[in-house]
Amino acid sequence: MLVGVLTGLVPGIHVNTVVALMLASSATLGAAGFDYSVLIAFTCALAISHTFFDVIPGLFLGVPGDSAFVHLPGHRMVRRGLGERAIKLSIYGSTIGLLLGAGVLALLLSPWGSGFIISLEKLLSKWMLWVLLLLSAALLLSDGNRLRALLAFLFSGALGIVVLGSPLVPGGSSAPINALFPALAGLFGVAGLVYAIGTAHTVDAGETEEAGATGAGATDSPRAPIAGPSLRGGLGGLIVGLLPGLGSANAATLLLLIEDKLGARKPVEVEDQSYLVTVSSLNTSEALFSVAALYLISKTRSGASIAVDQLIGGGVTGWDVASISLAMLAGGVLAGLLLWRIGPLLAQRMYRLNDVALNWAVILFLTLLVYFLLGSGGLTILVSATAIGLIPLLWGVRRAQLMGFFLVPTVLFYSGLQPALAELLGVQARVGPSFEALAIHKLALAIGVAVGVGVLAYHLAQRLQRWLGGYRGAILFLAPLAIFALLQTGLQVLYPENSSRLFDWGPSQDWIAGEIDRVVDGDTVYVASSGRRYYVRLAGIDSPELSQPHGAEATRFLERLVENENIVWRPMGVDSHGRIVGVLYLGERDLNLHLVRTGNAWANSGTDSPPSPEYQAAQKQAKQDKAGLWKASEAPTPPWAWRRR
Repeated sequence: MLVGVLTGLVPGIHVNTVVALMLASSATLGAAGFDYSVLIAFTCALAISHTFFDVIPGLFLGVPGDSAFVHLPGHRMVRRGLGERAIKLSIYGSTIGLLLGAGVLALLLSPWGSGFIISLEKLLSKWMLWVLLLLSAALLLSDGNRLRALLAFLFSGALGIVVLGSPLVPGGSSAPINALFPALAGLFGVAGLVYAIGTAHTVDAGETEEAGATGAGATDSPRAPIAGPSLRGGLGGLIVGLLPGLGSANAATLLLLIEDKLGARKPVEVEDQSYLVTVSSLNTSEALFSVAALYLISKTRSGASIAVDQLIGGGVTGWDVASISLAMLAGGVLAGLLLWRIGPLLAQRMYRLNDVALNWAVILFLTLLVYFLLGSGGLTILVSATAIGLIPLLWGVRRAQLMGFFLVPTVLFYSGLQPALAELLGVQARVGPSFEALAIHKLALAIGVAVGVGVLAYHLAQRLQRWLGGYRGAILFLAPLAIFALLQTGLQVLYPENSSRLFDWGPSQDWIAGEIDRVVDGDTVYVASSGRRYYVRLAGIDSPELSQPHGAEATRFLERLVENENIVWRPMGVDSHGRIVGVLYLGERDLNLHLVRTGNAWANSGTDSPPSPEYQAAQKQAKQDKAGLWKASEAPTPPWAWRRR
């Protein structure tokens, strides 16, 4: 929760930044005793508390961040001396959105609700292409300048296509810290910071007395209803959480358009407050449902949900969702209480900050972190994403159009044109080695150096604000950075063996310590290891299905065998169902081989090639001894034949 407070208050630092660093160091955290369930609780509480606190810099510092679409109404409230009311309205909206989301989620977790969501998802899957095209068209057509909005949408979409298939970052999207990190940092972080520097203060202490932060003045301003906007925002969060490629900015814009078309116009003071409540409720509800989508429709919908999916290893159960919801509720309630208590104080402190210096400090922090962890390739993506992220800000169109980064590749996927376009452009998904990890002391060193430089930059920028403020300062920084990134990338392409990353990733691990978290059936288990949970299919064997004779017995045999026992294991690959194929050892005993030897599994390579001689010999001995499944008088049906039937 406290880390979410930090990411919410510091412009340009997002939940995705923290979870990417956490995933990269999960192996080291696991070795230090942090179980995967602890890291999941951390991620969920972080994602929720961020949505409570990210309203503060938007209202009182004037930085266009992730929720830029609420800043104009929010700024108008602050200028009228309603800063404290704006904070409290945001707390009301976020809290009601969280509680409403939790209530709706409880209904959806029921047998009726789960069936409804599955049926809805199947229906939407058939029409998903047209749903996404319709939503995209509505957002584009409703913008003030449609041509510029379309260009911003397409430019960000092209960036998404190239980044997802970029060879500039080793390992591609499967690397512990991947190309999405610099792309999203540039689009939604650095671009807004550079623009804020170029345009100086959006909310200036000279325009608004400090009373605007504390709420003195304008006490006779009409108050907006809270229940209706919170309900709309909460339901909007449900839609955003389940639809691919759609962001909260898009949903807020669509809600605004619907209200306009229905003629629900109110005085501007009331509208400003309603929009603030709606968007706060939507952001928090969307954070909850994007993680719940892992269970409801087996899809990832946010950086936090991707992190949870990787930590939990797929196969999310109702109990997993219950623990995730509990972590989010606890984090949200604590964040709301904390913001209610210290929100006005934070607002006053924001006025005393030099926002130009703070923006430069965060820009340098993100730039150094990208370079340390991803090298010149990551830096090139950061510069490119920043340039595209500036387009809607400079052209006066909604920043929601930048969601083309996700929407365009998603539309191409559902249209079936993705393979042809990838072949035409010569891009392809890059896959990194399994269990690649960065030692936490190296990660801490990189973060420490980046933070140190950022702090020094803040104090230096205060003294040099005349040179670093405005577009002159932005050009002084971006131009040499772009030249450096391009030169370094050219060298990396010409001499790929010379990585320009400051730190090398550790080699893939061989034998890994862990424990069995849950037995699914006779040859499939969940392994808690290296700070994550992995869905593992035992290599070289095939146990009876649960529905066939001896299936339940084989499962119980494996449960008794591994209960309260530690194991070591080695990943061998990934099967067609996304499960890791691995070999497990219980002490000195090959667990896979032991299941064949005791008559609880067939020797089966899983391919057209025959099983290894050792496994074949073990199966032959089990047949002679009439062990396990071979006790039956009739020849048992192999599970692969059973599945075909």
